[in-house]
Amino acid sequence: MKPDDAKSDKDAREEIAALKKTVEERDREIAMLAEWMGAVRVDVGSVFSSFAWKIGNALIKIMAGAMGFPYREGLRERLEGVFDSFRAWRASRSKFSRDAGSPSRVFDPDSVLYGRWIQKYDILEDSAISRIRDLARNRPRGPVFSLLMHSKTAGPDQWADSLESVLAQIWPNWEVLSVCGEAGDPTVDTYAARDSRIKKISCSHHSGAARALSRLVSDAKGDFITVLTPGDEWSPDALGRVAEALEQRPGIRLIYTDHDRINGDRMDGDRRRHSPCFKPSWNPDLLASVDFIGPSAFYHRESAVALGGFSPGFSRARGYDLTWRFIEKFGWDALCHIPRPLFHQKSADGDLVRGMRKALEGHFRRLKKNVQVVDVPGGLRTIYPLPSHPPLVSLIIPIRDRADLLRTALDGLLGRTDYEPVEIIVMDNGSRDPETLAYLSEIKKDSRISVIRRPGPFNYSRLNNIGAARAAGEIIGFVNNDIEVISPGWLKEMAGHALRPEIGAVGAMLRYGDGSVQHAGVVMGLRGLADHAFRFMDKGAPNAHPRLGLIQNYSAVTAACMVMRRRVFEKAGGFNEKSLKVTFNDVDLCLRLEKMGHRILWTPFAELSHHESSTRGPDHHPKRALRLAREIRFMKSKWKKTIENDPCYSPNLTRDGYDFAPGPPVGRKSTQPTR
Repeated sequence: MKPDDAKSDKDAREEIAALKKTVEERDREIAMLAEWMGAVRVDVGSVFSSFAWKIGNALIKIMAGAMGFPYREGLRERLEGVFDSFRAWRASRSKFSRDAGSPSRVFDPDSVLYGRWIQKYDILEDSAISRIRDLARNRPRGPVFSLLMHSKTAGPDQWADSLESVLAQIWPNWEVLSVCGEAGDPTVDTYAARDSRIKKISCSHHSGAARALSRLVSDAKGDFITVLTPGDEWSPDALGRVAEALEQRPGIRLIYTDHDRINGDRMDGDRRRHSPCFKPSWNPDLLASVDFIGPSAFYHRESAVALGGFSPGFSRARGYDLTWRFIEKFGWDALCHIPRPLFHQKSADGDLVRGMRKALEGHFRRLKKNVQVVDVPGGLRTIYPLPSHPPLVSLIIPIRDRADLLRTALDGLLGRTDYEPVEIIVMDNGSRDPETLAYLSEIKKDSRISVIRRPGPFNYSRLNNIGAARAAGEIIGFVNNDIEVISPGWLKEMAGHALRPEIGAVGAMLRYGDGSVQHAGVVMGLRGLADHAFRFMDKGAPNAHPRLGLIQNYSAVTAACMVMRRRVFEKAGGFNEKSLKVTFNDVDLCLRLEKMGHRILWTPFAELSHHESSTRGPDHHPKRALRLAREIRFMKSKWKKTIENDPCYSPNLTRDGYDFAPGPPVGRKSTQPTR
């Protein structure tokens, strides 16, 4: 290659790199704009649905009519046009980016946003320091925490960063037990000479991590043990807050905190905390998808020894394996979550997914459950096989006119769904449109479809309760008429989970027509009372949150597509026909199922399209607004505690947006109950 050609090639590569960087910056700006547009759209909808707007609008109509002025409705439609145009443009741009081979990026929360959150909310108050010191004076002998450190490759700076964070602890009752390679020996010796609580344990340099940790567990004297990888750090109040949790709940066996990532060395000035992991206090099916408890776990030492300690063969997932064995032995009530980012991880996760899969397969094997575990982006997927003769599923669809929507729904439910046997129960709430009436007469010829006419004021709860009473299936599904099947395996996925004895109801991934998320579970307290997680987030967006692709528990899912066992539905008493005729009846049912001891599960592996409220329409009329206000008051009165503190969410996440971004802590306590 000639020198000029080499220079030209280098310039081209630099220009391409600069262009890629510019495109990535624009992608991020567009993602932020889309989130803002989505929030504005909801706010606009709230304004138009508000009682004040409806009353004012009605008065304007009356005044305009009395004065002879023409009245034109159109502001809402024009705004909706703007939103739809933006979403269509964004969808076409995303398709262009994918077709052009634009690399997708992993979710990385805005470091500036999280930095502001740290400055404002992650503050070590003088009162907390005094409280921890008072507790230490009153409890001079405990609890004692054993921090186990092992590494053959970590350098002196990594050991120093971790040990300095331990020496900075306000709580004095701790010990460090370390097994280190040659690189760390002088550093550990130096710190051991400074503080007798730091001990170096002799162990063959040829020993694996599991054997070294087993040696440390056997030598530990503390009440609780935790693994501290060199380079990782604890906040100064970490051990003190764990001690406070033990004081409040002395029977707990496993404690975990929130955590984040950290860059830079402790001694230099270029340190940055980023990528916060704000965790739920209870989410068994999410734990089966990803180790959200992670490296910030404290295990009751005697219980860990009795369970065999850290087992070999799991690499960095050895804690995940031990966590499942704790849950099998002691249950979720023995776990405790401290909703503060007290742990700062610098070490790499290594080959975590392979070890996680092995640990989860071992968990199901010990429980004698036939569950398939497969890798998916961001974690694991659990597949619960159906019986050799799958049970009948009864799908209930309330309608009023709109034959076009019903035709699309039935074409997908019967023609593009790879599950049998299925029956369809169409609940006709007084259709008058000739096309719809003709179509209903036509579909009744199909032995799989029955049509039940129930005219009168729209009462979603009553229509579904009547349909469920007529259902013959062991499994029932509630499906809106504006649902469209986009993946054939959706019902197999939902039915497999619905047949699990511990599951009360199963929800699906619902998408708008452009592919963006309409429903990915319901978060209590989101935007007031309850709303859908990840609403408006694009399919395959570069800033997509990792939880968006994982099976997990939520406090509720929407009945626009909800599947459950009929016996469970009947035991719960069905939908509330009296107090929740139209809205929030699905949320109320899910919360009652949870109170009965069942979990609510959402799966991203059942995908459908949802044209939201196409039949009922938005609540514009003043009577509808009054009804909605009554239903909101009922929900806030009945489910106040869950609205304030959703155990499947985090008190450190936003209540104003849909993207699980950091937000002002709401109802954050020193410990969070597991349910």
